Amino acid sequence: MSNRKKAVYEALRRRLHRFAIGAPESALAYSILETLFTGEEAVMAASFPELPVRADFFASGDFGDRARVEALLEGMAGKGLIYSGERKGEKYFALIPVVPGIFELQFMKGETTALTMELAKLFEQYYYDGWGKEMAESPTPYSRVIMVEKQIPFGVEVFPYEQVSHFVQEANYLALTTCSCRHKARLLGHGCGAPAEDMCMLFGPFAMFCVARGFAREATPEEVFRVLDRAEEEGLVHITGNVQKSVDFICNCCGCCCGMLAGITKMKFPWSVAHSNFILQVKSEDCAGCKVCIDRCQVQALAVVDGVAAVDGSRCIGCGVCTHKCPTGALAMVQREELIVPKANLRELQAAIKQEKGKLP
Repeated sequence: MSNRKKAVYEALRRRLHRFAIGAPESALAYSILETLFTGEEAVMAASFPELPVRADFFASGDFGDRARVEALLEGMAGKGLIYSGERKGEKYFALIPVVPGIFELQFMKGETTALTMELAKLFEQYYYDGWGKEMAESPTPYSRVIMVEKQIPFGVEVFPYEQVSHFVQEANYLALTTCSCRHKARLLGHGCGAPAEDMCMLFGPFAMFCVARGFAREATPEEVFRVLDRAEEEGLVHITGNVQKSVDFICNCCGCCCGMLAGITKMKFPWSVAHSNFILQVKSEDCAGCKVCIDRCQVQALAVVDGVAAVDGSRCIGCGVCTHKCPTGALAMVQREELIVPKANLRELQAAIKQEKGKLP
């Protein structure tokens, strides 16, 4: 890559690195960006301000008249590189982070092409070359676990944000899409076998954007609840943004493929995902030592010691997938002594992470 060309993509990388989860410097970052963005698209993307803008923002620059600018922006939105939405009848565009955002959109269609194969290799290598650490190292995790709702102890009062059904019922628009992480793993030949198609749920305006661009399909609440049931049967963990309201995704994750859970299982950052306000408790006298719970635990928090299941409390994320299938009823979820309250909204969450990483002005 020539110095001039590298400068173009470095400007874009720096702009993307301003997000809460950024794009750390690496030769792989440049390879990914060059694969995704043309030179002109890279210059335009690097010019995006923090807030969404109309096409007029770029029309007076070097990109041509409004019609050409809109064509460029629409093309980028169609490639999953920027977000496009409407507000009061006017179309707005915004740059989106590498994750959650650009990465997921490249694999949501479940395609097996030369491009997706190449991107799968590049993202996998980038994960171990700084990108995974960027996802996991902040004291405030970007994502959090929502426990299997059926496992909430009887009589325990919980907040709406602790119930996955709350987000499904209040959503004005729902969509289903392919699990990007598991599809990427399949492309690389080491998929875990857990289902990928229609396993990630999208909400609100972002769901509308994804459906309009062919990255997802619209879904009914009944379909979404069936996916949740299937995920729980498969032993997958419900993960969403670490916020109380206006979530735009709930993924059903495995510890082997998911970039967020891999922060625990592969990067050894136990705080990479915020645990739920529950933790596993084992009733030793009822445990048969069958190891069903060990097979289901996505973060290796369980072991059999002297014929009885034992939980590593420092590792348990409180997902509830182990108790869901315990044949003897020896496992139960109990409320933690110290409760964690998610940030109020995405803006507050991003500000907290940026401050911790020194990214605020």
